[in-house]
Amino acid sequence: MKSKVLTLFAVMFSLSLAFATINNNETTEVKEELFDCTVTLSCGGATISATASTCKKAGSIAGAGCDAAFE
Repeated sequence: MKSKVLTLFAVMFSLSLAFATINNNETTEVKEELFDCTVTLSCGGATISATASTCKKAGSIAGAGCDAAFE
């Protein structure tokens, strides 16, 4: 019984990895262009929000705003 459970788990894990790889390869570039990400940072007493096409860009903008709030 233990062997069957381990085999089933291994098959399910392999299928989930395959699906994740296919899904990631097909949608990575599309997601970058289609969604907006909003990042909100609390810096001292200020709250800075920024929205951009990627979370990395939004984080950079909000971070710069936070830096400016302390100057």
